[in-house]
Amino acid sequence: MMNELESVGAVDPKALHYQEVLFSLVMTVVSVISRDNPLVRFPDILWAFAAMLAFNLAYHRMLRRSSGALAPLVSMAVNVALSSLVVAFSGGAQSSFWPLYLLPIFTACLYLKRRHVQGAVAASGAFLACFYLEAFWDGRPWEACEFAIKAGVLSFAAFVTSQISFRERAQRENLAGIRERMDVLARSLERRKASDLEALRRQSLDALIPGLAHALNNPVGIILGTVELMLKEAPEGSVQREDLERIRSAARRCAVVGEDLRACAKPRFEEVA
Repeated sequence: MMNELESVGAVDPKALHYQEVLFSLVMTVVSVISRDNPLVRFPDILWAFAAMLAFNLAYHRMLRRSSGALAPLVSMAVNVALSSLVVAFSGGAQSSFWPLYLLPIFTACLYLKRRHVQGAVAASGAFLACFYLEAFWDGRPWEACEFAIKAGVLSFAAFVTSQISFRERAQRENLAGIRERMDVLARSLERRKASDLEALRRQSLDALIPGLAHALNNPVGIILGTVELMLKEAPEGSVQREDLERIRSAARRCAVVGEDLRACAKPRFEEVA
């Protein structure tokens, strides 16, 4: 199962999620509500959220036209940068907007492979750690512990989301494979049906040929016999004799056709027998 999950990496345009857009909208509303907070630089943070919202709307338009990993990778990188900008405009280490770093992690979980999820966690943790450099340098253990808790939340969220997302994507790929195999089977059955119908038509034709030949030869034989009798009574060089000879020639050709039909049908009946 792990190898199967590791192989998942294609973007299915029919299974797009809009968590980036919704998350950006929610956080924008929160920033407006928190505009009286002295830690929040308003309206700078609002412009940052507007940029995040505009980018993610454009990202989803791009994602519908591309099934590769480039669009999610670009989204992950840009959202890490924009999230850091929002955190910087809202108090840095004391910012309540640090959960925005979940945004690139969710993108990686939903559209990319496991190594990309690990990269998103590492990048988010690294950018978040930049706001705690002073605490690390001054040796303030409480703030270092606070960073460890936040990093743990990001890692735990990545683990849970990736497990759910990878299983869903693996099931979707399995269903697509089953659907493809069913389509191949249906096309094979259609070809087999057409082949069987053609064989049945040939067998029916083969069964009709002897009867047709017999039905043709009987009147042709009567015509030939009648013409031969009439030729014995027709004077030489007369117009009547010429007409009778043409009739006899045509009847003989019909007789040859009947014999050919019976000759063609006989081997086929021997094969069927």
